[in-house]
Amino acid sequence: MIHVTDIINFFLPYKYSSEEAIVRGTLVHQVMEDWLRDKIETELAEPLKNYLENLKKFIKTTGFNLIAIEKPLEYKKMQLVGTPDLIGEFSNLGENNVCIVDIKTGGKSINNYFQLGAYYFLAKKVLATNYNNFSCYILYLQPNKWKLTQITLSELIKYEEGFIYMWKLYKLIKKT
Repeated sequence: MIHVTDIINFFLPYKYSSEEAIVRGTLVHQVMEDWLRDKIETELAEPLKNYLENLKKFIKTTGFNLIAIEKPLEYKKMQLVGTPDLIGEFSNLGENNVCIVDIKTGGKSINNYFQLGAYYFLAKKVLATNYNNFSCYILYLQPNKWKLTQITLSELIKYEEGFIYMWKLYKLIKKT
């Protein structure tokens, strides 16, 4: 199986993150995943504690109802897998759809949009038997704030198509 981020990073190497930012993002994701799975409160150092507090504010404000955390979406026909951070629904935003939420601790990047386009594609292929509609969001988490950005349907379709072209080209390049 080929992971969607491997394909995206092959064509659009993410060169804007320092090693420190990568480690921070990994730690924040782990803390959030642990808390969402078990709701266990642990003593955390300052920046991590603040990220977690902002995640809690996001959930309270949006009424986010978690369905799955880090659920691999595998489409065997294309040997493709992607792992969205969160799958859920918003009760306070008027959303009746299942939502994919990808958490970012850094800034805006074109890679994020291709990643959500790929997740949108996979969700339609893998989850379509259970859900009819999907919305995709990027949750930007910082120590002092959070911001939720919805990816519009037209953007999702554009980046989904772009990702499919990347996948086709990746397969051609890796064959030789």
